[in-house]
Amino acid sequence: MTLFVVAILVGAVLMFLRLVKKTDYAKAPVTSAKPILPATLEERLEVLAEVGFPLAPEFTALSLLESFDRDHLESSDYDAILFSLGSPEEREPWRPHCRTLWLFDTECIEGAGSYFDIADRMSELAGGAMPLADVVDHVDHEKSRAWLEYTFQNSKKHIDCKVKDDWVDSDIFSHFVEALANGDSDKIFIYGDTGG
Repeated sequence: MTLFVVAILVGAVLMFLRLVKKTDYAKAPVTSAKPILPATLEERLEVLAEVGFPLAPEFTALSLLESFDRDHLESSDYDAILFSLGSPEEREPWRPHCRTLWLFDTECIEGAGSYFDIADRMSELAGGAMPLADVVDHVDHEKSRAWLEYTFQNSKKHIDCKVKDDWVDSDIFSHFVEALANGDSDKIFIYGDTGG
């Protein structure tokens, strides 16, 4: 499994999952100069959209301000904006603010459906490059048993997951990385561990 840690994501409490094109790294210029940050939230959102982190079409900068303070989003580096983009809206239907970035809370295994939700979001992050079918999961905390099943490219996959309270079995992500790599895609998953 190949993982790249994005430096701008280090320092918060959760994980960010992001999908990029493999070729983007070859095109990235190398510079030692510190970049000048755009001043307003709207300008920063434009920059992030250009590099692959656009707001989902149903949201605007004002949507982020329902949950986050403008001064905070404009006074910090990009960490706060990435945090807000990676977070879902704070009411039903809990849609992601950005479809290419996920702020993932590793204490999320509450019962049946938890691994299903992870598979569904990973498939969405892949942007059509990793369509999963027949997704089913099972979580039984009392019997310390959990698993996820799905079909990808006409092949059924069964994954037994470790159970430790409500913590995700992080090995689950290696299966999605492998599926995406084996698919017909020029994309990879990367994550930034925010130190939580």
